Amino acid sequence: TKRPLHVTFKSSLAIGEWSLLRKQNAANAASIISKASRQFYVQIRRSANVGNHIHLVIQGKTRRGIQDFLRTVGAQISTRVTGARKGNPVGKFWDSLVYSRVVEWGRDFRNVCGYV
Repeated sequence: TKRPLHVTFKSSLAIGEWSLLRKQNAANAASIISKASRQFYVQIRRSANVGNHIHLVIQGKTRRGIQDFLRTVGAQISTRVTGARKGNPVGKFWDSLVYSRVVEWGRDFRNVCGYV
């Protein structure tokens, strides 16, 4: 919790109608991320929506808060983009688990922020 994390949500299904760059999907993703960050006390240092994946540089107050943030953001974005509902499942939207890496302060943090 003392150092930031670089996390990436990646989906190969995020093309065409489900692209994260579509105006409605981008607005939904941004609102979900900001709401969850306030709810779980996670600071968003940098963010980038690339269309088929989302980069975030985050820092949380607690490990549990970070875990809840990642779980909530992934589930809500995929549900909102695909339109999945109870009784109407779509299947797996994200390719794999969230990629995460602890970022050291200083040069490493500047490089990651420049990348994102």
